[in-house]
Amino acid sequence: MACSPPLLPLLLGHLLAACWCGGAQLHAAAAADGGGTPMSVEIDLTAGGATAPFPHYFERCVGSGHGALTMREDWRQHVAMAHADLGIQRVRFHGILDDDMSVSFSANETGFINVDSTCDFLVERNMSMVMELGFMPRWLAAGRSGATPTGADADGPYSCSHSINHYIGCSDPPSDFGLWGELIYKLASHLVGRYGADEMGGKWAFEVWNEPGAGPNGDWWGTPADYLRLYAEAARAVYAS
Repeated sequence: MACSPPLLPLLLGHLLAACWCGGAQLHAAAAADGGGTPMSVEIDLTAGGATAPFPHYFERCVGSGHGALTMREDWRQHVAMAHADLGIQRVRFHGILDDDMSVSFSANETGFINVDSTCDFLVERNMSMVMELGFMPRWLAAGRSGATPTGADADGPYSCSHSINHYIGCSDPPSDFGLWGELIYKLASHLVGRYGADEMGGKWAFEVWNEPGAGPNGDWWGTPADYLRLYAEAARAVYAS
């Protein structure tokens, strides 16, 4: 396998983390005293031992920031390099519905030009995505009216009451679950129309939100029941598309 130099540490990290690699069992013993003595490591590669499969799980998918980053040329160069050198097949990132992706600004204002740009890039390279459906478009956020926004979010009536990270991922539940379902249906139908049912159904995956947890936390400020409803509306919409 030919690898560009910046990717060699990542590749070596995967190899050293594995218990089996190319039929060689990796044994590591490390010891250090409490006084700061440098740790010593002994590696014993038994090439003639029993072999076992080494599934390349790391090729299945790689996490990659948030949606707006996928518009950057350097992001695309790095993803293309990871695909060519490491065999990465999918990417997953946050915030495909965030306002900076310009997907939805009202029930009647929906567009997918940035989503298409990212998906076109992946499809052209025979890659796909684990599409995380989130976060909440601020116009649809339940806490937007009269809320005191967190972080750098200060857009008045379009503010949400809870958000995460510098790019303002709105973690509120929707004010209208029906409108949430309609938005997901528009997105999924558009993707099927552009790339085909075989492509979307056979290679792509969908995930509803990121780390919703049990009860309010950084990524989800609805209740568990709210999340189950969010999931149900999204799942129905995707399957109906």
